[in-house]
Amino acid sequence: MAQVDQTVKLRFFNPKVGATYYINPSWQSYIFAGIGHREPNRDDFTQSSPQSRPKSEQMLNVELGARHSRENLKLAANLFWMQYKNQLVLNGQINDVGAFIRTNVPDSRRIGLELEAEGQLSTRLAWAASASFSQNKVKEFSEYVDNWDLGTQSLILHRNTALAFSPAVVCRAEAGWTWWRKFNPAGKGSSLSSTLVSKYVSRQYLDNTSNVATSLPEYLVNDIRLNWNLDQFIGEKLVVIFSVNNVLDHQYESNGWSYRFTSSGYDPRPDNPYARLEQGDKYHLAGFFPQAGRHWMATVQLTF
Repeated sequence: MAQVDQTVKLRFFNPKVGATYYINPSWQSYIFAGIGHREPNRDDFTQSSPQSRPKSEQMLNVELGARHSRENLKLAANLFWMQYKNQLVLNGQINDVGAFIRTNVPDSRRIGLELEAEGQLSTRLAWAASASFSQNKVKEFSEYVDNWDLGTQSLILHRNTALAFSPAVVCRAEAGWTWWRKFNPAGKGSSLSSTLVSKYVSRQYLDNTSNVATSLPEYLVNDIRLNWNLDQFIGEKLVVIFSVNNVLDHQYESNGWSYRFTSSGYDPRPDNPYARLEQGDKYHLAGFFPQAGRHWMATVQLTF
């Protein structure tokens, strides 16, 4: 067994400052700024040498937003800028035993806008929605690609590419309908409601190359949930929840992996179902984790 004992001292200073301004009883604005650090994972140390040992990550986070609240309506908007120094990413490089390692990229960022809204349209109908629009970029990224002919790795430099697993758009909306609600003066009673939930996620890349060939397509899924609440029927409170998830039976994937290589003397596609030709003698292997189709789940919560 290899000796992996290491001693690393990390000293972090994570200052944060913020202020809120109350414009009037229903409107308020705020500003926030903070610096955060994070140490590398255990694998980042054990799968690297003292010469390639990763540095800790640093993030500057600045947010500016506003909130509005009144009877039956809540609104919120938040602008954010996250500037990273030495963010750890996979770049295709391997260690002496063939394991993938993460490396620091000196400059990367996330800039975007978050929106939230919820309201009560009537005594029976309620709704809520949220959306995030962001640009997630790596200023400069070095990709290591295996050469199967020579047994070496070649270096490809990418500039201003998208961060892996960082969709530019994420939206969620839900609408709830109360079929009945009966309560006594003491606040005990029963209610039956249903909720439709929709979620949209835009394209995500499996690596930091912005290559569409190794990406997860956008998807939209819808769930339906039925809630039945009974007070003092059994115990203090009984809640029955019945959910039908992915009600339209949409086929989609939310995670995956990729591996890129060059091979001029051997075409792996007849022997490997994961292999795809990109161009020339460049190939990749890509795997996707499919999510469940239409499925249901029932939950019973009992409080004494």
